[in-house]
Amino acid sequence: TLPASTTSDRFYMLDADRKVIDTLGVMPSVAKTEMQPSNGIYQSTISISPNSNNVVTACVNFEVIDIYDESMKLVCSLRGPYGVNSGVEKRNIGTGYQIVNKPLWDTFSNVISTNDTFWVGFIGENPQNSNELAQVGINKILSFNWNGKALKAYNLPKKIIAFDIDHKNNKLYGITNDAEPQIVIYNL
Repeated sequence: TLPASTTSDRFYMLDADRKVIDTLGVMPSVAKTEMQPSNGIYQSTISISPNSNNVVTACVNFEVIDIYDESMKLVCSLRGPYGVNSGVEKRNIGTGYQIVNKPLWDTFSNVISTNDTFWVGFIGENPQNSNELAQVGINKILSFNWNGKALKAYNLPKKIIAFDIDHKNNKLYGITNDAEPQIVIYNL
């Protein structure tokens, strides 16, 4: 599991009682900051292949996708596609602090995997205010093999907030980012 945002550990291995038995993985280091890297900075979505041989994390606010093997050794770290040079700052909010990305950049969301591939939703937007932030959504689905080789990119005609893939029938199911969300189905 991904631990709390206040720790510098990338992953926790838990036992059946949800007690931490090991810390694993490596924290990315791409943000311009003096702060210690943490999951508060590198918030990510995570997926594990069905055969448990691979793990992938995709950062929400940075152009970073990390691929791990079954022993949680980093196989590769993918960067891009735009090369946004983001940083973070600590902002005092009276009762504590908040970590704020500068510039705010929504990058990846929703990652799913098979034994051979993984698929990640790409947002690639820089919302300037709360109205724009509410309109953010996945506009492209990227697929890779577990060595990090890019396989396919699908441009979506309508933004979605989540997706899954029916590999047997070659369909992508998504939930639209509308006031009245709808399920959309695309052929792959």
